[in-house]
Amino acid sequence: MCWWFAPADRFERYITEPPLIAIEILFSEDSLRAMQEKAAEYRQFGIEHIWIIDPEPRLAYRYTGTNLEEVRGGELTVPSTPIRVALSETFAELDA
Repeated sequence: MCWWFAPADRFERYITEPPLIAIEILFSEDSLRAMQEKAAEYRQFGIEHIWIIDPEPRLAYRYTGTNLEEVRGGELTVPSTPIRVALSETFAELDA
């Protein structure tokens, strides 16, 4: 899992406030169902942007609050921020 921190944020050993975004990378033993449950926990904690990347089939999902939605536009973004992940670039690095 990877957390996004703004440069002004300081690192805390235990997260007491929800970060802006949570990104989960699936491993072969992970299931989408388990990730959906984890995403629901993240949302309950107050994390607004939750992304799940499945590198094997080269898919990405966004948690909508009720389910996982496959990202078809080729890009993950956080509105009103410069945060942007171009999936084609990310997956190309895996192929290299």
